[in-house]
Amino acid sequence: MLQAFIFNIFKILFLCLLVVSPGNVFAKKVDQTTDKVNQSLRISNDKGDIDEYKATVAEVLVTKNEALAMQQLSKLLKKYRGTPLEPGLLFRQAELYVRQAKSARFFEFSRSDNNLVTMIPAAMKNATSKGKLTRAVEIYEEIQRRYPHYSELDAVYFNNAFLRQQLSQEKVAEKLYKALLKDFPESILVPDTHLAIAEMFYQQRRYQEALPEYEAIKKYPGARVYPYAIYKGGWNRYQLKDVVGAIHELEFVIQLSQSMSTQENAKLNLKNEALNDLVLFYPEAYQAKNAFAYFKKWAGDEA
Repeated sequence: MLQAFIFNIFKILFLCLLVVSPGNVFAKKVDQTTDKVNQSLRISNDKGDIDEYKATVAEVLVTKNEALAMQQLSKLLKKYRGTPLEPGLLFRQAELYVRQAKSARFFEFSRSDNNLVTMIPAAMKNATSKGKLTRAVEIYEEIQRRYPHYSELDAVYFNNAFLRQQLSQEKVAEKLYKALLKDFPESILVPDTHLAIAEMFYQQRRYQEALPEYEAIKKYPGARVYPYAIYKGGWNRYQLKDVVGAIHELEFVIQLSQSMSTQENAKLNLKNEALNDLVLFYPEAYQAKNAFAYFKKWAGDEA
């Protein structure tokens, strides 16, 4: 995304020149120039290997833009303190701190490289990703406390809980997720919240508690997380020794994948995952003599 963003900035600048400068010859030169700029800004080669120097240069540019955005937000917050605009501005500020946390994490790795350490912006030399995330959490808490009727309070709860997980504060995260489900039952974030709770329980090996959270997502077949929730629900059943139930879930995942568009299926790629897992599950539930016919049915031409 960063590469595309920077490339588009240069492209717009050169297109502006093209508008005021007639002639196809100039347009051709512009294309050649933009190609060179794009090539120089690429942070990976044709093999996909990352150029650490270029990646650092790109991150420095992003960090400078983040700093400018934060300055502007601070001015707006000072101007609109106590007005209905404040919670929205605070929400954006928290989001920006989260983005800065990603930059801080990047530079945390760069500090160990003597060739790159001098490139780290002054504001990021001692910054930590944990510190930035903690600041974002503090802002979310402020919004919850001061603006209980904020229109995007469900997103505040969700983001706060998600960051708490990253900060290894799972108990607080669980409380926030459950508060979201209780206080905002009509929120578009309900399926994502059930999945977040389920995944947290799964990681903690609380499989019995995770199962109803995965099952709850079945009420939302149009949700983005629906296919993945079915897939992970299958694995959760497997962990509970319900192998037949796990197999049925994976079969349903395959059916879902087959009904999706090519683009959706390529993005999720859960059919192949489910088929691979069925190879593991099948011998624990059924006789081997029926395996060929079974996998021929579910894999089709891929068998």
